[in-house]
Amino acid sequence: MEGAIREYYSLLTESDKQEYNSLRQSLTSSECRNCRHKRLENFNDMLQRIHKYINKNDGDDWKRALVCGVCWISDGIAINTHQLSYLLGKCKSSINGSLHKLQYSPFPSSNQASKELMEIIPRLKSNFAELRQWTLRKHVIMTPQPNIIHEVTPTSLTPVPQIDFDPSSALPVQTSTEVASVGSAEPFFDDDYMLPFQQWANIDE
Repeated sequence: MEGAIREYYSLLTESDKQEYNSLRQSLTSSECRNCRHKRLENFNDMLQRIHKYINKNDGDDWKRALVCGVCWISDGIAINTHQLSYLLGKCKSSINGSLHKLQYSPFPSSNQASKELMEIIPRLKSNFAELRQWTLRKHVIMTPQPNIIHEVTPTSLTPVPQIDFDPSSALPVQTSTEVASVGSAEPFFDDDYMLPFQQWANIDE
């Protein structure tokens, strides 16, 4: 048992020490560690067992939280990975990965969260170095994103010919009055000043 762990462990009562030893022996057992297909549920069960051990409302909750490296606060959970790693027999990266899968995301420590942590564990008020070993994590519920349907306007694959039409270039359309006047006009050769067509034909004779 290392220095800091031994120091925190010495704060416990004899009954709490015995219960801590039994808890650690159970959490580090091969039976508990080799649940390959239920690692997430297994880690969540570990946290629940630690929570049950810590929170007894007998005035020594902060001591058990200190030695276990876990403290539940109103806005999430505070973790001391060094202490928790010893209790679970897991490395730091494994603990962080399991917390991430349980949707506990790290967030910057606020004055309110730090103050609440120091109120639960009074020892941290006068020891800034120990306080820095704790990280805060907030339980984030992932909201499923709605499916957005994009409407696509159908377009024809066959190009439509473009016709440039200039109204000023259109042929004039004869009105019914103009057509009637043309039909009622006198024959061309009835004009007194026009030569008969028969005379044109006999010029060379």
